[in-house]
Amino acid sequence: MYIAGLYLSHAQGIESMVCLTTVAQIVIAARQHRAAVKRADSEGGSIVKLPESLAGRIVTPIHAAAIAVPTLVYVGSVIVNGLVQPSWIERWRLPEVGVKEEAWARTAACVAALGVSKFMGTAYNYLGKQFHYIGVREKPTIVSTGPYAIIRHPLYSAILAQEVICAVMFWSYVPFIALGITAATFAVKIPIEEKVILDSSNIGLDYEQYQKKVTARVIPYIW
Repeated sequence: MYIAGLYLSHAQGIESMVCLTTVAQIVIAARQHRAAVKRADSEGGSIVKLPESLAGRIVTPIHAAAIAVPTLVYVGSVIVNGLVQPSWIERWRLPEVGVKEEAWARTAACVAALGVSKFMGTAYNYLGKQFHYIGVREKPTIVSTGPYAIIRHPLYSAILAQEVICAVMFWSYVPFIALGITAATFAVKIPIEEKVILDSSNIGLDYEQYQKKVTARVIPYIW
């Protein structure tokens, strides 16, 4: 297999595709996040209400680390190892299937990963000036259109979906471990985040009505 004039083995070709897709996701996510913060700060004002509990302050860094660390370690290790999975990563491989079947599955996962990035961009656009980690801005409004008409936290849904997709992309069980940690932190974070909003005199009653209208937090009909 030739990529940019370089000959790569089949395994190296697959790993290069996975690494390139992952790096593209990271770049896209960084740009989306930067744009969302800039827009929210300029249009929505500063965050005026934050959680007071220790859990509310540390839960975001915990799930951010659970998402970022396995991905960065995988990509860095594969690149350093010549676009081949190191032996310690191979110990965590998903069950063996045919070479072609694995290649097709990982290729499809790369396409799906970029699709999730697109969805996250859409969610950011709908959320607009209300973007925050856990807090209420100076000019709060309820966002109930687009994906927010179906679930209350579509960005979290996208992150969980991305963890599942990463497991197939990397052909590894490690993203499933990250998925469990991330889901657990979301289970803690969402009630804290929503309580901060509900306790706000400016938007609390409106958000309570929104909760009644959109009952699903992350997964329709399930959670």
